[in-house]
Amino acid sequence: MAEHNITNLPDAIAGLEDIKAVIEKINTENLITIVHHRNKLRGMVTACNSLIDNIVIIERDLRAS
Repeated sequence: MAEHNITNLPDAIAGLEDIKAVIEKINTENLITIVHHRNKLRGMVTACNSLIDNIVIIERDLRAS
């Protein structure tokens, strides 16, 4: 195991808190990006379903005529 020589514990703790804050910010940004893409994909699925419904209606109308 590596030996660590911490001479200034308050500075070490402050450094770790800074690292923690950066990681939390990155996690938040990633979550926002994931939610944004999920919502875009849901919109695309809804649009595709609507398109399929319209194609089915057109096909039915063409067969009936």
